Amino acid sequence: MKIISKIMLAVVISLSMYSCSDSESESTQETKNVNKISARMSAAESEKFMQENIALFDANVRSLDEENYVRELYFANFAKESWDKVSVGFEGFLYNDDGRGNDLVANDEIYTSDLTFKHDATVPYDPANKVRSVFNNTLTDVDFKWDKELGVKVANEKKGILPGHGTIRCKFNTCSTGCFAYWVWDGFGCICPSNCDFEFGW
Repeated sequence: MKIISKIMLAVVISLSMYSCSDSESESTQETKNVNKISARMSAAESEKFMQENIALFDANVRSLDEENYVRELYFANFAKESWDKVSVGFEGFLYNDDGRGNDLVANDEIYTSDLTFKHDATVPYDPANKVRSVFNNTLTDVDFKWDKELGVKVANEKKGILPGHGTIRCKFNTCSTGCFAYWVWDGFGCICPSNCDFEFGW
């Protein structure tokens, strides 16, 4: 009887050690995967990916209440691979697509301003349109590769909403000059369009 008890105890200990080892292995693998994902693009690679695959498809204001609103930038990604940036700087402000704070849904390509803004004469409160576009065009880099797909998306999502829509070609680069606390974005900095003219209605 003592021998059987000792054998059972040894089996339990062995299973416990295997389980712990297996858990540690899974945890280690998960950590490796996370590191692999977060390090899959260098700043230069991420910038090139943005230039070739990302269109600034729309800019919205979303009212939080009668006094305050947030800004939203819709960075449409046409590549099969996801972009590795959930936070970007634009025109001196931080925008996030992580589902936290002002951002409603993580990874939906809608980047929401970290700060809130006050409704005024330029952006009055409209209870009938709490989310509305303030941009009549799309912005793409000169190296953007998805013009046909962008045209289909515009026809499906913007036609009839914003007549007179057009695509503006810019040069998308990352910059640090004038970029609000740019260091928080792992060195990526702000998106700075150049060689083009555009204006948001905010």
